[in-house]
Amino acid sequence: EIFFPRHDGPSLNSLCIRRIMEDSDDTSNFLTGLEFDDWSTPNLRHLKTEHYMYPGFRIFKISNLQSLDVTLYTRDLLLGVISFLETLSSLTSLEDFRLTVGEYSYGAYGEIPVIWDRYPFEETCLRTVRRLQIKIVGVGHWKKGSKSLMKAFFTSLSFPGTTDFYLNAISHIESDAGGATLDEGVLSLFRNGTQYPCVERFSLDARDGNAHEDTNTWFTLAFPIGLFPNMKELSLSSNATLEIEEWKPDGD
Repeated sequence: EIFFPRHDGPSLNSLCIRRIMEDSDDTSNFLTGLEFDDWSTPNLRHLKTEHYMYPGFRIFKISNLQSLDVTLYTRDLLLGVISFLETLSSLTSLEDFRLTVGEYSYGAYGEIPVIWDRYPFEETCLRTVRRLQIKIVGVGHWKKGSKSLMKAFFTSLSFPGTTDFYLNAISHIESDAGGATLDEGVLSLFRNGTQYPCVERFSLDARDGNAHEDTNTWFTLAFPIGLFPNMKELSLSSNATLEIEEWKPDGD
């Protein structure tokens, strides 16, 4: 375990915290999520964290952050989703938000329960975010509990001031002629026309992490172009075949 004494960093502008996960168990070099509780960083503007989420996202006084880059597993989110949403809602100066989410072998914690449709989260509105980047790793291979949790999480978010939205979907398709579908966990990012009213530039990049020159893989997605009423630029890219289906809101 690592614990830091009280630290005053009045000039600290940028910070990266990387929690190292062991493949064999659930131990790490940060265990409590409270290691930095006594730090004072009034001028912190840029924060990057990797798998640092429990028991909550309670680090520093970060209301003045301008950019936030968070990488987590679905299990990390399970352990601190409420406090994470509360933290996001408090970031009144945030302009750049990057979020990477992936699946993780559950280890001692077991599988994530499929209950989140019955316990929706309160809406979290990130009004000041102008540039949004979301990366989803393991598309088409998530378990039901992870899909349920991510659907509830993404459905609770709205970005009324975002002008640039970049979405990266990564799958490791096992068959050379197989495919992956952007399921409800990912598509819940697109709930209705009020979620992204100001988006002018949208980019979707779908990647097969196992692709090579002899593969013939594909991605199936329902692209909700009508949910971006102000969109002026659209970019769709993939190293696999993209199959576009009709958009059906709320899974209808």
